[in-house]
Amino acid sequence: MAYFTTLPILIVSQLLHSGTFTVCHLAAMRFISARSEGEIIPLQAFYSVFRLGGGLVVVTIVAGFVYEHLPFHHNWLFWLMVLIAIPALFIRPNKK
Repeated sequence: MAYFTTLPILIVSQLLHSGTFTVCHLAAMRFISARSEGEIIPLQAFYSVFRLGGGLVVVTIVAGFVYEHLPFHHNWLFWLMVLIAIPALFIRPNKK
């Protein structure tokens, strides 16, 4: 998304982005709903704090640092986000 400004490409990339977000959110909700009743509320709280609070703070700080120190290479920020997201591909909860 950092390389293109044409509307058709932005529409397709935003649709793909919304799809990956939806899959991630549904996976988190499925994981939480599969837990025992006593674990559901703490897991939902953790998901809300990490996804909407703590994770956003960390990413905002990193993005600000990259923008400040690489003013002519803003597309590097998107590659940095890819590197941050790669470990999520290998994290799987254990099945009981």
